[in-house]
Amino acid sequence: MSIGSRGEEGGSPVTVLQYLGRDLGFEVQLEWREALVDVLVVRLRDGALPPAGTYYMHEGKRVRRGFSDVIAASFPAQHRRLRELFKVKTPDRLGRMKTQIDGYAEVLEEVAGDILRRGEEVFEAPDPCDR
Repeated sequence: MSIGSRGEEGGSPVTVLQYLGRDLGFEVQLEWREALVDVLVVRLRDGALPPAGTYYMHEGKRVRRGFSDVIAASFPAQHRRLRELFKVKTPDRLGRMKTQIDGYAEVLEEVAGDILRRGEEVFEAPDPCDR
């Protein structure tokens, strides 16, 4: 696991936790100003992240995809649970982030093995945003 900071992303300080395997990795993004947590699945090349400055596409291939989108078709119950996390509105910003982190952790525990076994196939499925 590596921990880094992307600094200001869209005006918001972001901390990124990266769990890197050989072909795929997971990035947990903590967006402090918005009090949001997001998880991305990242395509790796021999365990290495895409080049700096590359976010969603590199050399004509998708290299990052939202975790929620990746699990939508294969794990609809877990996908619904993640969506419910973002409906929680509370003035306790850190409490809201903790709830999101805990929810992602539970779902990752259930489905990460399947995603890692599927490998690059998770990037070939249609993106719901493209429909």
